[in-house]
Amino acid sequence: MDIRSRTLAVLNLVVACAVTTALVISAPGAPATGAGTGFLQSTMGTDAWWIAMVQISMEQLLKVHIPAAPAPYPGHGLQRRDKKTDEMLADLNQEFAKRLNVLMAVYQASGGDKRPSVVEPLGITEGDGGLRSSDKQHELYKECRRLKTGANGKPVGDGSKPEDWEEVPPTERVGDPTGQKLVPYAAPGVPAFGWTLQPTGGKKNCHLFEEVKVGNIIYEIVGPVTWTWDSWHNFGLAVDLAERIQVAGQKEPPRALPGDPKGGPGGGDAGRAWNNVYLAAEAFGMVLGARWDKDRDPGHFEWHPKLHHIKPAPGTSGKALGPDKVDAGYSWKIPQKIYEANSSGLTVASVSIGALRVFELVEDRGWIAVRGEHYLTGEKDKAWTGSWLTFDPPIRLFPAFIPTDQLSLSGDADPRWQGITTVTRVHYEFNAHPSAINYYKDQVRVSYSIVATVHDFLKEADAHDPAHHPSEAARYKRVWDHYVYAVYGRAGILADAKGQRQHRQVSGGCSFDDKGEAAYRRGDPLVWDLHLAWNRDTGAVGGWVGNVGSGNQPVYDIVPDVGKGDSVYGALPQGAWDIPTAPPLPTASPCRTPPPPPPSPPSPGLQP
Repeated sequence: MDIRSRTLAVLNLVVACAVTTALVISAPGAPATGAGTGFLQSTMGTDAWWIAMVQISMEQLLKVHIPAAPAPYPGHGLQRRDKKTDEMLADLNQEFAKRLNVLMAVYQASGGDKRPSVVEPLGITEGDGGLRSSDKQHELYKECRRLKTGANGKPVGDGSKPEDWEEVPPTERVGDPTGQKLVPYAAPGVPAFGWTLQPTGGKKNCHLFEEVKVGNIIYEIVGPVTWTWDSWHNFGLAVDLAERIQVAGQKEPPRALPGDPKGGPGGGDAGRAWNNVYLAAEAFGMVLGARWDKDRDPGHFEWHPKLHHIKPAPGTSGKALGPDKVDAGYSWKIPQKIYEANSSGLTVASVSIGALRVFELVEDRGWIAVRGEHYLTGEKDKAWTGSWLTFDPPIRLFPAFIPTDQLSLSGDADPRWQGITTVTRVHYEFNAHPSAINYYKDQVRVSYSIVATVHDFLKEADAHDPAHHPSEAARYKRVWDHYVYAVYGRAGILADAKGQRQHRQVSGGCSFDDKGEAAYRRGDPLVWDLHLAWNRDTGAVGGWVGNVGSGNQPVYDIVPDVGKGDSVYGALPQGAWDIPTAPPLPTASPCRTPPPPPPSPPSPGLQP
């Protein structure tokens, strides 16, 4: 329900319950106006990495419960089949390493590859699958390539740049000089239409990935090892994952991806487990070599938020980038007040029905919490209604950091997202002609549950990999350099609660006091729906992350509009007015004759 509709519901209730009598008092102090607000900001550090949130994310995404840490795996605590335990994970950027551990936990919890042919389970490929020096990267790049030559047959460069090299043609590639290879066969003047087997001979010039035995013949699969002269491997932000399987007729168990059919039948669920690894990696905003349109690399994973280009070098090659060079998203900034206004009511003279709602925010142990909420309706200095609610302790509405691209929390069935708070509410009705005031105040302790969803567009952009997919570059260009969240949050009452209600009615130059019961009903909203688009780096806010593109090219960006004319701002919008704090109790002036019975204030569940 939009602000205007919600407010009409309240005003209809008030009109039905109240009879306004003439009064001769002046309005309270002029409503405050202003154009700005302060900011909350924090650098949470590694404490922001809540493994419980990671586990919830994986359960929601994959329907898999993962342990807090994976079992040892190659590259992290598990002894290789032919050497001592190696510890490649420690050489990586440690934020990347945390996420890599989650991928391995996902793989293991999803069943993994348990076939008898697996002689070494999934892990970081030994030697060059983790951190690499520049020299090692260049050495790998040169495999299956040769220096380009000019018309005179001499090299056109000295080999110090990638453009000095070209791939060795398939017919000239040699992986094992003692083996055999397939080469294209064609009749004179006829394009190649088949393959024939020839002795390899010559000198090894290509990486031998695998030997495939067909009958009594062993064929080679050879080719380039890498497609990049400089790599995120050089900065501890990329890994290659593989397992080793025993294949009949091969002395050396080759590297393979989980479920490779050459490993034969067996246990586990390798296909599902490996697909879950891909899905989890993309949820963390990783770049997958498996998604590249050209030169696919299915075992390759990268993570480098906000670092889109490897030139100029972001650090020292051969050394993992530290936390000061890779933004994991632990710092944030948000306005202390969020204003939701109905644009049709923003005039200099007045704010029409349903024009303004204000959320007052605080930080509470890594959460964005609401300590107060108020709304104003009607026309300034003429006839208006306001309600101010404060919460002690504040209501923790949504986490300031999420580890994956999406997270949903619901306290309706999960007690972790429930709480108890004391609500203090002041409801104020003012009419200038005829002059009248109704003032209500109550205080009730209530239990509540939250519903929150958070969507991180930067992680989504990274997973779509605009650097390798130009079609995605335009779509995400405005959210690729900042942590931009789309947030929805609300809090509802869990159980009926009652308290004392104070009321003072001022009318005809005198006042009347009474007391009654304030009832808070199960299911009623306590914090109204908050829709928020939030740039966590700059503190800019809006109503949603929407498409601002034209034609067939979508472009994502923060927009103020929530829908039905409601918009969200980080400062009081132009033309709107606000009373930040509740007016005081009107001065008592006892009446000689009691006024008509007082109206009942709207319940919290009928707030606009």
